[in-house]
Amino acid sequence: MIGLLRHRGRLRQAETAIDVGNSGTTLYIALGTACLVEGSNTLTGDDQTRRRPPDRLSKPYAAWGRECIATIRTDSPVRVDGAMTGGAQLSTEANSQYLTSLLINCPLASGDTEIEVTNLIEKPYVEMTLKWIDEQGSR
Repeated sequence: MIGLLRHRGRLRQAETAIDVGNSGTTLYIALGTACLVEGSNTLTGDDQTRRRPPDRLSKPYAAWGRECIATIRTDSPVRVDGAMTGGAQLSTEANSQYLTSLLINCPLASGDTEIEVTNLIEKPYVEMTLKWIDEQGSR
C-alpha cells in the first residue's frame, strides 16, 4: 500500500496522507491496514470518496484496540490512531468491501478475531476474497 512503509518486517506510520483517489474499496482496505500500525495515519481521496465516511467499518476496528478512528466526518479525511489487537465482533450485515477489509487485515492483528455475519451482501465478492486468502495460506 502506498504510504504505509515496512520497517524490519513491521508496518510503520506514513509520512504523508494516503490518497486513495476515487476508490472506496481501497479506502476500506487501507483503513484496516492503517489500524495495524502504531501511531497515526490519515486517509484521503477525491471529493466523492470523502463523502463515503466509513463509520460502520470503523466501529469493529475501534473495539479491537485503542481508539482507531479519531476523526470521521463527512467530506473530510479519515484519521486512524493506534493499533488494533483483535477480538470478537458480531456483525448483522456486511457489504463485501467492509468484510474484505476485515478478512484481509484482522489475521494480522496480535489477537484472534471471530467474525459472524448473519446477512451477507455481495457474497461472490467475499468468496473471491476468501479464495485469495486461502491461496496466500493465511486462513
